[in-house]
Amino acid sequence: ELDLILLKQKRNSREGVACWPERLQWIDSASSPTFELDPVPIVTFPPRGLYRDDIISAIEGMGRRWRISFTSSSLSGIQAAVADGMGVSLLPPRAATREHRVLGVEHGLPEVDSYEIVIVHRPTADTMVKALAEVLQQLLAAGGI
Repeated sequence: ELDLILLKQKRNSREGVACWPERLQWIDSASSPTFELDPVPIVTFPPRGLYRDDIISAIEGMGRRWRISFTSSSLSGIQAAVADGMGVSLLPPRAATREHRVLGVEHGLPEVDSYEIVIVHRPTADTMVKALAEVLQQLLAAGGI
């Protein structure tokens, strides 16, 4: 029913007119790090939310125990909870702030590269929708998504 959609998805879930891989990074609090705690506290989106299963799989893959310390459906809630020392999370680099410390392979955490940003419209879309999709594609490509 929608004319044009910009969405984030697991790679190759749905074919789009344009797509970009989404890089993710692990973040912890800069002032009150929690990654070394046992169990590892996790800040995440609600069940079936973005990155939740990836976070849990990665921590379990390290042989570490984990617990969900905070859940929020908003990005700002996740950012604030991590900054306040409530746990670690996985977010796009543009979502990290000065209040976050970036974690990575040197901490034993895997790179998570299974997401992409996609522009979708029907093949029979109106010419205005196709033109808007093209402009959106150019803006996103220029912005380095």
